[in-house]
Amino acid sequence: MKRFYKWALFTVGGLLCFVGMSVLVLFPYTNPFVIRLKTHVIGSGLTYAPLAADDDKWEYVLKGAQSGDDTWLKVASDLRSALDTHPGEEMLGAVSTAFDKNPNGAVRILLPSYGAQIVCGDDEKGSIINHQQAQRRANLLEGLPASPEREACIGVIRKILNESAK
Repeated sequence: MKRFYKWALFTVGGLLCFVGMSVLVLFPYTNPFVIRLKTHVIGSGLTYAPLAADDDKWEYVLKGAQSGDDTWLKVASDLRSALDTHPGEEMLGAVSTAFDKNPNGAVRILLPSYGAQIVCGDDEKGSIINHQQAQRRANLLEGLPASPEREACIGVIRKILNESAK
């Protein structure tokens, strides 16, 4: 009889785990903590696909990344490896605008995943920023602590400033 209860408990536990994982995979939650958990548990591809398929939820995620909030910047970084379609291009634009709201977070969190050109040198349309924007971003970088990421950003912005001065 004890063997039956152990088997029943094991079966019910396995079924609950299966249902829980299915719910986690199938529903595109927009809470940044849940998105990050999903990327670590099931991977960025399985997390990105349902979010990108739902325009309203994807727009919410993009606005979060554009806000510059560190939590949302970590979400954008976690999703980077899965970005491959038009929604992915929208995320690149969101990441490019996050610098203006949170330069320290953008350099520290996003630059390792997206690179200096996208984070520091592009605008939301994927074009190179103009001279005035580059000058403003250079001023924002002056207040950041020294790091290799900051130096990479400064290099991109110097190049833009030099080329736009010609």
